[in-house]
Amino acid sequence: SLAAASALACDEAPPQLASLLTPTTDLVVPPTTDDVDLVSHVVGRLSFGPGPRDHARVRSLDADVDRAVERYVDAQLAPEAVDDTPADARLRRYGELEESAGELYEYKEQVLLASLTSAAILRARYSERQLHAVMVDFWTDHFNIDSGKGDCRWLKVADDRDVIRAHALGSFPGMLRAS
Repeated sequence: SLAAASALACDEAPPQLASLLTPTTDLVVPPTTDDVDLVSHVVGRLSFGPGPRDHARVRSLDADVDRAVERYVDAQLAPEAVDDTPADARLRRYGELEESAGELYEYKEQVLLASLTSAAILRARYSERQLHAVMVDFWTDHFNIDSGKGDCRWLKVADDRDVIRAHALGSFPGMLRAS
């Protein structure tokens, strides 16, 4: 508490901060490996969080848990083979995201950014291609393009589709060249 008080140029912490600076005994204890099963761990790592049926779906892939998880991981690494009809149906309303780079200039930049954001949220929630969605989020952050600058207002959509989404599970040099 002395460090916080000195940062505030005080000899002691003000009463409003005292309760925040007092150590508590209510520590969060992380789960042990016995508390988290393999399926929950892997689905949690390769997705935006397990859905209500994910655990049972992964377990149904094989009677042996290790092989079931391996099959789930293999499927996630080949997203083009995963049926994503429910997510695709929800994404159809964002047809502007499929327009050519030249056609994107016909749209208001706010519409494109809102559509891009909504589509990312829908994929995170409904897509069966969860690892792909997670990696798209990661690479979008890594190859960050400020959608408020210049032509990026329109071309961010093409970058997302033609660079990030197309190369999210590919090689880094391939992604770098495309970017």
